Amino acid sequence: MKPAITLVAALLLVPVVALHAAEPKEAAKPRSAQKAISYQSADKFVSAAQKNLGWSERVRSVSMNYYMGGGPTKPAVNSGGVVYRKMNQMRKNPPCKAWVFVDEHPDTINDGAMHPGGFLSLHWMDMPGSLHNKACGFAFADGHSEIHRWLVGATSVPVRFVDWYAVGFDASFDARDIRWVRERTTELP
Repeated sequence: MKPAITLVAALLLVPVVALHAAEPKEAAKPRSAQKAISYQSADKFVSAAQKNLGWSERVRSVSMNYYMGGGPTKPAVNSGGVVYRKMNQMRKNPPCKAWVFVDEHPDTINDGAMHPGGFLSLHWMDMPGSLHNKACGFAFADGHSEIHRWLVGATSVPVRFVDWYAVGFDASFDARDIRWVRERTTELP
């Protein structure tokens, strides 16, 4: 089953590989002589609010599951969940039920990983996106993906261009969405 994660990661790297393959002469030069790579924006659409802030383009917001791969660097944030380093570590959460990549909410991107919050709390830390008609894209460890529509209106937080810690909220009044994400994030040992 390990090839599934490798396949998903490889698909994300195709643009990078293509960029390097386009200029083989550059790759042969010593690092000091190579030109700096300029990354292209993934999205030329900019909303009126973004234009008012001076944006001319933006990059999409894909993050990796905090509990996949290398795992947490801060044990206090781990909350006791299993960090999946190998596919055979997925015992209660099979690969078809464990997400690897997600469309993270643009306001909560503060690193490359999405952590929905601790198991003992019903408070969102990092938020999944809702830019797909109040839904979010998830790519799973077995290679399949799905768009999940949020059941709780409050989970569809509008983009407000605020710091990431101002976006999360207490979901205890209706925990259906946060539970759906957490059931597919990791498992308790």
